[in-house]
Amino acid sequence: MKTHATTASLTLLTLSFIGVYPARAQVDKPAPKIEHRKNEFTVQGSALKAVWPAEVAKKPALRDFVRKIEGWSNSAIIYTVDGPLFEIQSETLAAMFPKWTFHIVPYREERHPDTKELVSIAGGLYFVIATNERGERVEFFGYNNHDDFGAFLASNKIRLRNNDDAKKIWTAYCHTIRHDSPTIESKKADATTWKLGWRMVMDNREYYYEVQTLEDGTIKSGSLRNVPAKKK
Repeated sequence: MKTHATTASLTLLTLSFIGVYPARAQVDKPAPKIEHRKNEFTVQGSALKAVWPAEVAKKPALRDFVRKIEGWSNSAIIYTVDGPLFEIQSETLAAMFPKWTFHIVPYREERHPDTKELVSIAGGLYFVIATNERGERVEFFGYNNHDDFGAFLASNKIRLRNNDDAKKIWTAYCHTIRHDSPTIESKKADATTWKLGWRMVMDNREYYYEVQTLEDGTIKSGSLRNVPAKKK
């Protein structure tokens, strides 16, 4: 997937949004599509606020990421932001990362009308983007092992020392990545390893978000695991 930035102007960017978003007048009374999209990203304990083109234009880090996605388009596939964007409203995220704001950026792939190639089109694509007032941006892809979230925890020097910390961090993971349920329990594997959101799944496998810490509990890394359960 190409990730070079496009040179499209802000005006063209805004116009491309208008083609995707419902009219601005519908903000107070969302169109059915908006409610449907919210349902796709619903996670217990958090809320979503639709973000419109005029608001995106005022947020350079977010605006530039939208340009980046549209810049992936090539002769075979067209990439388009599938608005609206959503701001994630979460007390857990606000307390853990007070300097950061989180947005969902859905996008879609479309076969280029002029291509003669056979192409595979993926669905349900999205990123979650964290931005701050300094213009910094952190990107979380919707589908991978989410090492990026572990790195974000580490860079913010978040500590995991007990079950209360585990619950808050697991909730922050669910609210950021927009997967799973904050009510799933976590367990400590050893002195520096935690299994957040641990459960058994099909074929006798363990599924959890593994977090590694230093001896004082400061998080070093995190990664999603789906591994065969150990025989007793």
